[in-house]
Amino acid sequence: MVPQLFGITVAELTRLNPWIGSDCDTGIWSQMTSDGYEQVCVLASGTPTSTTSSTVPTTTVVAPPAPTQPGASKNCKKWHTVVSGDGCWSIATAAGISLDDFYRMNTGVGSDCGALWLGYAVCVGE
Repeated sequence: MVPQLFGITVAELTRLNPWIGSDCDTGIWSQMTSDGYEQVCVLASGTPTSTTSSTVPTTTVVAPPAPTQPGASKNCKKWHTVVSGDGCWSIATAAGISLDDFYRMNTGVGSDCGALWLGYAVCVGE
């Protein structure tokens, strides 16, 4: 469905998002939130796009550099990939955001940071 919506091939989609996988137990299928959403890259950096003028404000969402946990902000513009030794407080501090904002943008990590997943991207800016 994603390739048809954005006019790309399945091969292009998987090249831009190698973590997707092709079965229902890994990749994109295992990362979908309960409401059926997952963020994927559909355009390589530096690829020219057409623009239109509008009087309605628009929001630019930046594709995450790694898979995201359920509950990651859908309006995220800045990401951090969790590495060994990271904690919610240290990630928030390094990003210059409050811990409350970090939890609001990443509800899936839990209110005590007990579900922070190594190797996954967390939102650190909207």
